[in-house]
Amino acid sequence: MGPIASAPLEIGQRTKTPVTITISIGGVPVNLTNCTVWFTVKKHHEDLDADAIIAREITAHVDPANGVTGFTTTVDETDNDAGDYVYDVAWDNAAETLLQKIPGQKAKLVPDVTDDATRTPP
Repeated sequence: MGPIASAPLEIGQRTKTPVTITISIGGVPVNLTNCTVWFTVKKHHEDLDADAIIAREITAHVDPANGVTGFTTTVDETDNDAGDYVYDVAWDNAAETLLQKIPGQKAKLVPDVTDDATRTPP
């Protein structure tokens, strides 16, 4: 069985949304100690990385020994059209400098209930 991450992912539009990602291979958590994790969200698979709505490089993990990492989105990152997106997660194995990737996961930017785009969330 290949690597898996927590999926599908829902992120609030124009909000600061905590995103927690758990990475495992064959049901065994990947030890992320000293690893870098890259998290990328795009509208389409073929979009350039430069056009990603979210592109994060994560080095401080939530629970590295158990494969858990995460971050909180910014309002700017989520100030995009609501709808379906794709994301992937890649990480390096610090001991072997091996890059592994979980491609093509589904993400949804969930519409904001308030229709006032000028409002700044807390």
